[in-house]
Amino acid sequence: MYTNPIPGCNSRSFRYDMMVMEQGKISDVIVVEQKEEIYMVSLDANSPRRRLMMGLIASLAALCLLLVTTMGALADTVNIFDKAGVLKTSQVQSEAANLPYPVNIYTMNNFTGTETAFNQEAVRTLNNAHNPRLIVIAIDTHKKFLAIVGGKDVSTSNSVYNDAVNAFKSNYNGGDYTGATIAALHSLYWG
Repeated sequence: MYTNPIPGCNSRSFRYDMMVMEQGKISDVIVVEQKEEIYMVSLDANSPRRRLMMGLIASLAALCLLLVTTMGALADTVNIFDKAGVLKTSQVQSEAANLPYPVNIYTMNNFTGTETAFNQEAVRTLNNAHNPRLIVIAIDTHKKFLAIVGGKDVSTSNSVYNDAVNAFKSNYNGGDYTGATIAALHSLYWG
């Protein structure tokens, strides 16, 4: 707020420019004080201060919207660790991104244990990720093992995981790991 003498008025008259909050709206008001009385002269709704304030509010709202949408996008990421080199990762990544949960996909060709040990390793990998919303798909190309497991917050039943395994096997076709993985992802999505 600042004061300045009003031209043509006696020395006891001053003009005050200030911002006033009225019924939730911020407005600039020009007030004239003369001999201990205050008179409202005019309301300036298009002042630079008002435009600046509205611009700042609009910018803040846009930034908040951007952050919310970015957080949503980052929440359900897809990580592919294709050590066996059998996936067309861009295709698999695109399909896995449609799931409402984050997905980690692992391929390997050097697992030496039993199928039970492979499944236990997939569960251990899931637990070590510390994400109750995560889905893990593990594929061993040497022994042809497949494990699909999900965290406790994944709202999918065991039958859906079994359907995803069956969809993988049905679409494997003697070595099409990309098609089989995509079929399993579709089964998880629609299951």
